[in-house]
Amino acid sequence: MEALDKPTTRVSGRLYGCQIRTLAQDGVLTSTAAKLAQVGFTETLAKEGVKYNIICNVIAPIAASRMTATVMPPEVLDALKPEWVVPLVAVLVHKSNQETGSIFEVGGGHVAKLRWERSKGALLRADDSFTPGALLKKWDSVGDFSAGAEYPTGVANFMELLEDAQKLPPNPPAENLDFKGKVALITGAGAGLGRIYALQFAKYGAKIVVNDLMDPETTVQEIQKLGGQATGVKASAEDGDAVVKAAIDAYGRIDIIVNNAGILRDKAFGNMEDKMFKQVLDVHLRGTYKVTKAAWPYMLKQKFGRIINTTSTSGIYGNFGQANYAAAKCGILGFSRALAREGKKYNIYVNTIAPNAGTNMTRTIMPEEMVQAFKPDYVAPLVTLLGSDKVPEPATGRLFEVGSGWVGETRWQRTGGVGFPIDKPLTPEEVLSKWETILNFDDGRADHPDDPSAGTEKIMANMENRSSAAKKEKKSSEPNQEILANIDAAKKSKAEGTDFSYDERDVILYSELKLRASLQDRTNFHFRPRRWRKANRPPSCFRERRQLPGPSDLWCHPNFQRSCPLQHG
Repeated sequence: MEALDKPTTRVSGRLYGCQIRTLAQDGVLTSTAAKLAQVGFTETLAKEGVKYNIICNVIAPIAASRMTATVMPPEVLDALKPEWVVPLVAVLVHKSNQETGSIFEVGGGHVAKLRWERSKGALLRADDSFTPGALLKKWDSVGDFSAGAEYPTGVANFMELLEDAQKLPPNPPAENLDFKGKVALITGAGAGLGRIYALQFAKYGAKIVVNDLMDPETTVQEIQKLGGQATGVKASAEDGDAVVKAAIDAYGRIDIIVNNAGILRDKAFGNMEDKMFKQVLDVHLRGTYKVTKAAWPYMLKQKFGRIINTTSTSGIYGNFGQANYAAAKCGILGFSRALAREGKKYNIYVNTIAPNAGTNMTRTIMPEEMVQAFKPDYVAPLVTLLGSDKVPEPATGRLFEVGSGWVGETRWQRTGGVGFPIDKPLTPEEVLSKWETILNFDDGRADHPDDPSAGTEKIMANMENRSSAAKKEKKSSEPNQEILANIDAAKKSKAEGTDFSYDERDVILYSELKLRASLQDRTNFHFRPRRWRKANRPPSCFRERRQLPGPSDLWCHPNFQRSCPLQHG
């Protein structure tokens, strides 16, 4: 590449965003939400900036810093110098780079690219026969990436999907879900998608809490006229405490949350005001957080919870004029994935959907005929199913795109990347020399990181990559004849056997007891029973010491002495 310090008069811009978390970890909710929001934000800026030669990319660095020092041991930090990140940044901001809207992970000499992968999904006839039970029958197809997977940079062709769905025969009758005794809270349920979610949960027996800033009562009355139970709470989703309190006051519990409330404040980034950016983040991301945070203690106590959060294809892929919306929606995805990991052991499942439907909100950006065609009814079956306990494993932490009778899953795909030797300095020129390999998803090495360790495993594995390793291996490649001779001699030798004698005491000690010794003080032995007969079962703690007769420093709890077969003085 050209020397990086060569001056240029070319009008251009090069941006990069640092430290996203592509994979969520327990205990880092705020960081995961904020950092993944940079993905949607950057992808949007990339789409807006391309015609102005403004290139934007995102990096996920693993490097020693004051921040990572709080979560990584010193020996790991020593191998994760910032110098391994800087060369990639230099390549991305150099005037010769044309890569834009991309995501890279980097650190410890490892560089790889990530992209979105979308399954072919399941397509069902979009009519009244499209029920949660019908979708459950085709669930295996939803997450099947084996054939027909796509690598999109934008929304699916929902008009074409709808046309194909209408050509299918009616979906066969299927199992009806039962939500009797469950309480479902839906935000933004006064109209649009939220209203349809509320009606469908009520149809299957759930008690509904309708939250809406404008008019919850219309939906409440509609549910009540159909014989269901519902109560309304007129409040912003940002006032999560009040919203959840209304559910507890009315029904005493909360089992299901659908965080659906949202607004749009679209504007090209150059014309966007700070107020517009903050308003959208507050309603979408902060509102999702506040409602979920208020309900979380109740779900922990119940050992049950189902949370469905709403992202958008604008957040996943970016969209012109929606930098605020994309940031908020991708932030919700990061928040949801972290929360899914925290909640799983308590039977609290968290999933994220990117719905495509015609509503009052999307009417501002969709032609009217599309608003009428993309009915919210064709999204609701997925939401209702995710609110149940019927979803097969893995039942949490997933991302779905849905609409027009189609449901597909979206996940990360990562290149095999390149690992550079860590015992010599890395330069931008070296990174650029391997650029095609770094970007190559088709060489058979691509994978799909889906847990926290996968986010760093390649970086950690590269710590043994040293330029001198090949020379050492060559020197040691000649077999050691002395060692080979000893191996042959050992193979030909015959064991003569060893006599052992043991008494009842040895049997008791080695068959019935499990020794646990402190390495710091070998005279302080503790032992506890491994298997005991039903009669005379001793207590499990033997920390009060009384010495046994004979060799070795073993101690026995006084309460056990009567039933102990050993002789005590």
